[in-house]
Amino acid sequence: MISEGPAHAGTGRDHAEAARAFLRNALAVHTVDEVGHELALAVSATLGARRTLLIVSDHVGEVRVIGAGGPSTTPDLRDTAAAFERLGARTEPALRGRLGPDDAPLSALLERLGGDVALPLRHRGALIAIAVLGPGPQPLGERELSFLRRLSHEASVAVANAHLWVERQGMAGARRQASLATAMQEALIPEERTLRRGTILLRGLYRPAGECSGDFWTWEDLGGGKVLVAIGDVTGKGVPAAMLAATAKGVACAMRVARGPELDPAEFLRALNAGIYRAAHTRWMMTCFAIVVDTDRGAFSCANAGHQFPYVVHPGSGLRQIVVRGNSLGAVPSCDYVSERRELAVGESVLLYTDGITDAVAPGGEAFGEKRLRRLLERGGQGGRALAPGQLTERLLDEVLQHLAGGDLGDDLTMVELAREGSPL
Repeated sequence: MISEGPAHAGTGRDHAEAARAFLRNALAVHTVDEVGHELALAVSATLGARRTLLIVSDHVGEVRVIGAGGPSTTPDLRDTAAAFERLGARTEPALRGRLGPDDAPLSALLERLGGDVALPLRHRGALIAIAVLGPGPQPLGERELSFLRRLSHEASVAVANAHLWVERQGMAGARRQASLATAMQEALIPEERTLRRGTILLRGLYRPAGECSGDFWTWEDLGGGKVLVAIGDVTGKGVPAAMLAATAKGVACAMRVARGPELDPAEFLRALNAGIYRAAHTRWMMTCFAIVVDTDRGAFSCANAGHQFPYVVHPGSGLRQIVVRGNSLGAVPSCDYVSERRELAVGESVLLYTDGITDAVAPGGEAFGEKRLRRLLERGGQGGRALAPGQLTERLLDEVLQHLAGGDLGDDLTMVELAREGSPL
């Protein structure tokens, strides 16, 4: 294992570069123990010498404390469910001196571990690991807390990749890993309720065909009235596909923190391609379509990595596709993508989807197909059964289920609607 040499706190090392260096190093190693080592190096290099523990489930599902030393120094983690639950609900670092009465279980956990700070490593509600930092030589100001927020996002990506590597080597019990991946994936997918940002309505529906899915969709509020929306599909199924979907979510979080409203969808796909390649080494690949939309003006930029072309539905004026091309993710170490700009008019909707819709097969063997999808969207756009903004995905799911006539999905099914209303809410 080769790491970039750590700098010492107080040398003026840039915090953002320290977090990026950690992610580069952590994605180059294989096990959660090595990730824990890289995490300790990054913390000490940036914040000064601090004891750093990583609490994580290993490849056989046992909770371990990395960095705690031998058995005689390993802390007792019994009766910590309440503290873990509190951490799972947090998005911010937990500072021991700033916790309120409701966080008494978390305060007790930090006292037991001799820690000043706990970082929840999570994916939208799923707590996959906890980093605990001990006292250090300098107080934590806003600049240091910003570093820790970013570090927690990137450590989540690194832990997910370590689990993926272990599974790929056949070291994990299939049932334990499937349970971990399924729990993680359920937390990764956004809620199905309609979201409103400015003039934009956002709604997604996700239906896995099996226990672990290779489909994913996500959104990130970039600030400045910008939102990133991405949908993707991993080749294959099972635990590796689910873990790569987790990687994609982690990259989206990290890019939001790093770039904010300046994020470009082609830039996001370039970063995602590098992460998928490092994690899967061409054994699995992914398609992805990414959009960054201005929620007030309706203008958006988009880039494609081998995914289905989205449809734009306009009531009264028909249907068109967003034809943007690009290579699938993970085939080569680096790949370039191009962003194209579009406008979403008032009343228009963009439909992003995976091939689980068109590949859904009726009992007689007939696939739902692209032509049936187009006819449905065109009929709605020409005054047929209403496809009101925010209701398109629900209507499409009903049509697919009718086509299946009680049969099972043959592939994961995901669809997302971006619709523009008339005025900001």
